[in-house]
Amino acid sequence: MIFIMDRVVIPRPVVLYDGTCGFCTSSVRQWRERGDGIIEFASNQNGAGEAYGIPQHETVRGLCLVEKNGDVRTGAEAVFRLMDLCESPFGKVALTLHKRVWLFRSVSNWMYEHVAGNRKYLSRLLKYISG
Repeated sequence: MIFIMDRVVIPRPVVLYDGTCGFCTSSVRQWRERGDGIIEFASNQNGAGEAYGIPQHETVRGLCLVEKNGDVRTGAEAVFRLMDLCESPFGKVALTLHKRVWLFRSVSNWMYEHVAGNRKYLSRLLKYISG
């Protein structure tokens, strides 16, 4: 799902995530290293998404990426675009496949929803594994 806010240009893309989710926070920690200086990250518990016209309940469901031009990407598409922005070798390919290949889009969206729906369990698992 892509929301479009009023066309306010922002200096860098912004990733909005659920800061109470250990899995989300751990993932963002890794992305911060890759996207340092390129992307801003904000936990939506402080209502950061509302500045971009995104209701808080949307960002609690999963990752949102606000582009510099105001476009907002969510879910698997947001992850693939984030990968592309951080110059991951698979990012541009995955984003292109997501846009153009129905089966790839359907499977990746389903997988994203499955992970997002089970992130509390994944958070516990990560905590258990890391000690």
